[in-house]
Amino acid sequence: MPVDFSFVNRVHSGAALARFATTLPSRQDSSSLHGDYALLISAHEFVTQTALTVGQAFALAAHEVQVRSVEPGSYDVLVRRAGEDDIVFLAMIGFDDNKQIFVERRLHFSVTLWGGHDQVRHVDTALRDKFGRSRLARIMWWYQAEHGPDYRSITMEPPPPIHDSYYPWLGEPVDAYLDRYLASSASVLFVMGEPGTGKTSLIRHLIYERQLKAVITYEERLINSDEMFVDFLAQDGDAVLVIEDAESLLGARESGGNSLMARFLNVSDGLVRMSGKKIIFTTNQNDFRSVDPALVRPGRSFDALRARALTYEEGCRAAADAGLAPPPERADITLADLFNPNVRQIEKLGIGIGR
Repeated sequence: MPVDFSFVNRVHSGAALARFATTLPSRQDSSSLHGDYALLISAHEFVTQTALTVGQAFALAAHEVQVRSVEPGSYDVLVRRAGEDDIVFLAMIGFDDNKQIFVERRLHFSVTLWGGHDQVRHVDTALRDKFGRSRLARIMWWYQAEHGPDYRSITMEPPPPIHDSYYPWLGEPVDAYLDRYLASSASVLFVMGEPGTGKTSLIRHLIYERQLKAVITYEERLINSDEMFVDFLAQDGDAVLVIEDAESLLGARESGGNSLMARFLNVSDGLVRMSGKKIIFTTNQNDFRSVDPALVRPGRSFDALRARALTYEEGCRAAADAGLAPPPERADITLADLFNPNVRQIEKLGIGIGR
């Protein structure tokens, strides 16, 4: 069975529906399935392996397989009967980076299959057997686009390693604490403390090492809408919603008329609650008294962590584990200052950007 690679430049962004419409004239019974894969692989290799998998679902001599790029960041795998124009099977592949398609990278792939019932089932099962057991942590970054709420899926790069000595205030090894949180029926975790105490690094470690999907946004308009929350709850598998700098969102409903609190309460332990979903609030304040009591009640809140600076002795142990020189002064020191002794913090960057 020949496999033909070609590039088509006349189809522009937003053409997925137009591509799918090419299947509409077909008179065959059909099914459609969608799958997501996060892998360390080149886009070209993933597409090639997908095309070979699709080809194995059809008689070799009677069909032709074409691999076509219709727009940057996407490919189509099409199957036709030999010598005919009608499409009998289509796999639409999208990925989160349209550059360096021949270079192995951490990428998220979205695959939609259309075709006969048996062929769709065969290809979907084969792809999941080949790729489905490999997962990478992903950040679903929601933002306000011109057409409304939208998100960009970003495959997370490996963060710097952390050591238990960085977080003596946890009272137990870092991974043991995070495992208890994920296994708990409680959804909410509060992490409070001054900047530079390792709050973001701790959350990044959780997301990456447990290969989670993380939903984040920095726009209050999106937090006020349902679309992001519905998408979060509908995520397959474990997922975490991270709300950074949440000071203005955590106040009691009675005292501030916080309209967002009901949404957080329902997501964390309401009728729409789904297993495997966690919510993490971070804030630079250290006073829990202003937090809505309903959000911190037992069964809904797992813990309220107070991140703090390290003592001089703790800083020396952390520096030794990190391969750094000990702190220059016998005083408390934050992790940020320990790792960047000569750098003045200018601005705060978010969890998905590289802090």
